[in-house]
Amino acid sequence: CLLFSCNFGVRYKYYQGTAAGGTMEIVVNGTTGLLHPVGKEGVTPLAKNIVKLASHVEKRLTMGKKGYERVKERFLEHHMSQRIALVLKEVLQKARQ
Repeated sequence: CLLFSCNFGVRYKYYQGTAAGGTMEIVVNGTTGLLHPVGKEGVTPLAKNIVKLASHVEKRLTMGKKGYERVKERFLEHHMSQRIALVLKEVLQKARQ
């Protein structure tokens, strides 16, 4: 995963990454950042995404702000600790059965 800014939520920077794994949970393609395919087939789309964002300042800024809002709504420490707590409760309940 190529990250131009892994802390876009803090500094209003856009996010560029592969369309795989956890990146897809964080990035809404075209809204909070841009995704590209994994592997060799992703090279050309990645290059196009870089050029697109390098030449469209307003789009970069908008994506960064939307990314910041998404992080604030879903991925802060208290959000993640709540998710982890729910998973652990579920595992414990299943273990008791």
